Amino acid sequence: MHDGDGVTHVDPAAAVEVFYADASIERATWAASLLRPQKPGCGRGVPERQSWQNTPSTYVICTQDRAVEPDLQREMSRRCSSTLTWHTSHSPFISQPGRVAAVLRSLLLPSTGHSQ
Repeated sequence: MHDGDGVTHVDPAAAVEVFYADASIERATWAASLLRPQKPGCGRGVPERQSWQNTPSTYVICTQDRAVEPDLQREMSRRCSSTLTWHTSHSPFISQPGRVAAVLRSLLLPSTGHSQ
């Protein structure tokens, strides 16, 4: 929802459903309470450098995402050197932090391979 100045406010109840649908209600409510209003243009600039062009990168496609369509995620993931597909909502770092940590560990220690 936008106010008169174009600032975006997210309804916490909607955030629970859109961003954290596969998290426990307690964890989802906590995460939604951390959201803050965003001013217009936030996150819409064009970066001077795109690390994914020169640095190995991994994209996690979240098939149950209600904020970013999985087809759009698949399109964006083509820029990355590897892709994982998880049956999660928009924020697996909230709903499945152990799984996210395992992938990060595997990327730091490449000989162990990716955890899925």
